[in-house]
Amino acid sequence: MFEKHNIVIVYGPKRSGKSIFVQFFLDILKREAKYITAINIIMELYGRDFEEKKDYLDELYKYNFLGIDDIDKVKLTGWKEEMMFYLIDKRISNLKKTIISCSVVPERLHLILGNNIADKLLSEAYVIKLNENEYTNEK
Repeated sequence: MFEKHNIVIVYGPKRSGKSIFVQFFLDILKREAKYITAINIIMELYGRDFEEKKDYLDELYKYNFLGIDDIDKVKLTGWKEEMMFYLIDKRISNLKKTIISCSVVPERLHLILGNNIADKLLSEAYVIKLNENEYTNEK
């Protein structure tokens, strides 16, 4: 999966187990990995000045593997879009591995994330589609 791609996008409907899939994958890697929701990234950035925001994103950059869950749950505009692009672009440029989950078809990420981030992600991503209840305990 990560042999040829630095970005993996996991998508599927609600209750398909996207978050469990991302967490399970990152748990195997332990200290090399960090799991965080997109909402938590934005909440951590809120109210900080530009340098503090950049410092926080640089901390996330340090992990060899970063899981960003529910990236489609945050409408990225203005500074939020700039900061998320900074993080994703820096990770891609430096060959850091990132696994992202969303509930929307990846081609629709432009509507939520903006063209710059979506174009960057889609040009680099390996895409995995999960079906309903595929990675959950409910079958």
